[in-house]
Amino acid sequence: MNANRNFELNQFQKISQKMLTLAEANDWERIHELETERKKLIQSFFEKQQTSIQNLSHEDCHKVEQTIKNVLSINHKLSQLAEQKKVSISLKYKILNKNTDYRVH
Repeated sequence: MNANRNFELNQFQKISQKMLTLAEANDWERIHELETERKKLIQSFFEKQQTSIQNLSHEDCHKVEQTIKNVLSINHKLSQLAEQKKVSISLKYKILNKNTDYRVH
């Protein structure tokens, strides 16, 4: 795999890790921007690789596989954090509505 391909693969993983860091810091707005960037990057990587994917060395295939596994693990953690945030917002909304209902009556 050439240096540019290797850089793209590393960036894919770095962006994913940055998204997780932002989720842990509760910065959900920025995550959406990074997701768009990450999606374009990985699409570009595989579109460019499509014609020569069969020609990847065993080592390169292993690197692609490991990167994808790492990103899937990060995505799983992101999903868990998003679900926790969703539950938290839902509870706050219910409490807010309950308090509003009491004030109205």
